[in-house]
Amino acid sequence: MTEPIPASFRLFRAFAVTTAAAAYLLVLLGGLVRITGAGLACPDWPLCHGRLVPPLEGLVLIEYGHRLLAASVSVLVLLTAVTAWRVRKAVPRAGRLALAVLFLVAVQIVLGGLTVKWRLTPALVATHLGVAMLFLAGLLAQASNAMRPFAAYQTGPAGFRRLALAATAATFVMILIGGYVGSSGAALACPGLPLCRGAP
Repeated sequence: MTEPIPASFRLFRAFAVTTAAAAYLLVLLGGLVRITGAGLACPDWPLCHGRLVPPLEGLVLIEYGHRLLAASVSVLVLLTAVTAWRVRKAVPRAGRLALAVLFLVAVQIVLGGLTVKWRLTPALVATHLGVAMLFLAGLLAQASNAMRPFAAYQTGPAGFRRLALAATAATFVMILIGGYVGSSGAALACPGLPLCRGAP
């Protein structure tokens, strides 16, 4: 007979998965903010045009929607951390992952404000994107940890873990470079593919 799953573990699992899904939607909405040029539709922070609720139209609606979803995700992160702390003795790494994610969301909030105040400088936009990816990775790791069968927490082979970490690091660097290229206006410097202006 299998051991019943405690209610605290089920709650942790529900919050972890919901938070990861909401953060993924936040990243998608952040991409929409970027490609539509809505990043400065609210020229101040944390208010928008000096108001808590600005006129919801045009690009302001996109940017303000991004801010509202970011605030909602922050609340979900906090709730997930509380539930993770309650199950930390039964779930390895639950407490440490929760603290890491809390730290990353705090950094991301500061960076989000700075991108507005400093008018979307390429380096800051790339940093904001990079921390967003680390934040999402932390939430996905947390959700994956929560979705394992209760009391069945085993680590994978060391060789596989190293390969996965290397692939993750390479992908992260590629994302940072892409973010910088896009925000610096260099995206069309090489209009051809795979060659750049016909040169190898």
